[in-house]
Amino acid sequence: MIQLPDLHLGVLTAEGVRELAGDLAACSERLQIVPRSRARSFVATETLSLADAIESLLEGQLSGLQLRYVHEGQEWWDTLIARGRDSFQLVRVAHD
Repeated sequence: MIQLPDLHLGVLTAEGVRELAGDLAACSERLQIVPRSRARSFVATETLSLADAIESLLEGQLSGLQLRYVHEGQEWWDTLIARGRDSFQLVRVAHD
């Protein structure tokens, strides 16, 4: 049987997204940012700082972000998806 990693789901406000970004900036290693455009495709050629990526998401210029990072030796991928003006779906998964 295929073993799938556990998913952690949540909904954040804009303030919660900013708090998450602050936590990642302070406590993570090897942060990689993968933005998604409004057309629902990954924007692979664009390099954004965490602050710029978060502001672009909050301003509606991006439909989502995937944040890949290491925290306490564990690799995590957080995906933020805009669901409205002040609502963002968070999907967090640990990778081996």
